[in-house]
Amino acid sequence: MKSDNCKTRCFVALLFLLFLMHFVACAPAISNKIPVPRIDDVNVGEVVNGNLSNGLAVELFGDGREVAESNSEAEIVVVPEGSIDVRVKFALERALQNKGFAVSSFAPKSISGEVRNWSAVVKEGFVAEISSEATIYIELSDASNKRLFSGEYSGTSIIKRPGVNRTHVEQSLSKAMSEAMSQMFRDRKLMALLGS
Repeated sequence: MKSDNCKTRCFVALLFLLFLMHFVACAPAISNKIPVPRIDDVNVGEVVNGNLSNGLAVELFGDGREVAESNSEAEIVVVPEGSIDVRVKFALERALQNKGFAVSSFAPKSISGEVRNWSAVVKEGFVAEISSEATIYIELSDASNKRLFSGEYSGTSIIKRPGVNRTHVEQSLSKAMSEAMSQMFRDRKLMALLGS
């Protein structure tokens, strides 16, 4: 009886392993370029009641990324391509409004900047790993275009799981950019300047 029970367990375990290997082997190939993902909601910290400052304008962000090539066949460097400027601007405007700032194209202060890094490295294997990084540079200027502040903020995300696909890469990239923007809202000096 114990022998039959052990054989059954071994057979079930073998079937599971074969299924898992088939699942991983049949996972869709990940391209090194994907459409710009939606950016997760940014953690803006404490929300302030009422509109802060006389308003802020958010300009389109430049794309200053330099992407390194992969040094291994087991790694794929994935970068979002498309309307990065629009996606980052929209996410930042939404985050500023969620914090309590008034956002207007005709505001006396404006935020501009550049995406300096936004990429993911996918390491293939039985349990694949997606490591994403995002770095944004921002400048705050007054109505006369005088720079009041500049800063650089970074975020990361790591996902480990068997059988990764494009959706997982998009999720990791989104979390990394959301974290970079959240870092901006943790900068007390910048928040004080935005609210003055």
